[in-house]
Amino acid sequence: FHTLVITGPNTGGKTVALKTVGLFTLMMQSGLLIPAEEKSELSIYNGVYADIGDEQSISQSLSTFSAHMKNIVRILDCCGEHSLVLLDELGAGTDPTEGAALAMAILECLHQMGASVFATTHYSELKVFASTTPGFINASCEFDTETLRPTYRLLIGVPGKSNAFEISKKLGLDPQITERAKEFLTSEDLRFEDMLRGIEDSRKRIDTDREEAETLRRDSARLREEIAKEKEAFLKQKNELLAKAREDARAVLSRARIASDKLLSELRRTASELEKGKNPASALREAETAAREFRNFCDETDDALGSAFRDNLTDSSPPENLREGETVRILSLNGKGTVLKAPSKDGTVYVQAGIMKLYVPLGDLRRETEPAAQRASGNREKSGAAQMKALSIKTELDVRGMTVDEAIPVIERQIHDAILAKQNQFSIIHGKGTGALRAGIQGYLKTCKAVASYRLGSFGEGDTGVTIVTLK
Repeated sequence: FHTLVITGPNTGGKTVALKTVGLFTLMMQSGLLIPAEEKSELSIYNGVYADIGDEQSISQSLSTFSAHMKNIVRILDCCGEHSLVLLDELGAGTDPTEGAALAMAILECLHQMGASVFATTHYSELKVFASTTPGFINASCEFDTETLRPTYRLLIGVPGKSNAFEISKKLGLDPQITERAKEFLTSEDLRFEDMLRGIEDSRKRIDTDREEAETLRRDSARLREEIAKEKEAFLKQKNELLAKAREDARAVLSRARIASDKLLSELRRTASELEKGKNPASALREAETAAREFRNFCDETDDALGSAFRDNLTDSSPPENLREGETVRILSLNGKGTVLKAPSKDGTVYVQAGIMKLYVPLGDLRRETEPAAQRASGNREKSGAAQMKALSIKTELDVRGMTVDEAIPVIERQIHDAILAKQNQFSIIHGKGTGALRAGIQGYLKTCKAVASYRLGSFGEGDTGVTIVTLK
């Protein structure tokens, strides 16, 4: 738009709005900063023309209307395209009908010249003219009828009300007079005022909704920022915990190397002394003592490191959307398994863990995000200590190639670890062969108080080459 028609009551801020526009324009074109938002924009004009205030003069025989008209004639002679024209109370001081008609003609002429015009008025005819003429737009200065004070907010696109009746009532005028005054208004005037009142009410509701939406937007932005900070702090803490876990693991492994070196040194010393003819029983007791100390150390290390591993690396929430074939960790068994069927309606999942196939509650599973460790199947250590695990419990124990005396300590260790991990079942792979190893193992299991039962594997489980052990 090029022409802005500002309406509203007296003392509503219309004249202040005109002066502000003119002052800011001249400040900007003089190279001065203006008190406005950072991204505010102003146009550059070849000239700024204003008719503001009452310049009536008795000495010069000028009435209010004549003084205004003399200024307007001078403005029409001087202004043109890229001019800013500020007109206060255009058409005032004469007959309202003629004044309104003259004001419309002047505004139309200025618009055809290409000037930018800001005009204030009380005439309802100008409100209708601005709303129906291309290039024109209504505006109003907001006025609080409760406090009788202007808010100094310029509302673009909303025609203003004079609020003469409301202001008169607030100032103490007899209500009968204001009611009688309304009777002199035409039905068209009343409908127009009702329309303006409806527009004003709608605008206030929109402003309220906009303020609430802006408050929600700010709150949402603040919450997003807080969540981002908390997430960053969580990730930082997680990384610190993982770093600490790695340092603890390195320290544990270092102590394990020292302990294993000590055990090997003791065994070498014992072997040397046996070669020199020392009492075999005494040498054996020293070796057993060293082995027992190392075993106790490994137990403590396994418990501490396994607990730290589970606490730091296990996801705390049950997995969602599990699919067949996915790898999961079974918390109660402290081992891995493969999903055979998607979760059922009762919240259980059919999983294969080693040779076992079982239904596990969804809450007892965690999605395995790290690749399975590569294990060589060909190397079988004959030492009991070499069979121990640092972080997890196997569901299968392979003792093939061992003697009964070598296999029993390994099985004892497996039973001990399974009890700590609350794993109630595992399998021992001893092979078929002559059956001597199987018989020796089952003879031991028969006397072990921690074993509830044992049986040979069925078809698909390894037959007679496997013994399935169930713990109490």
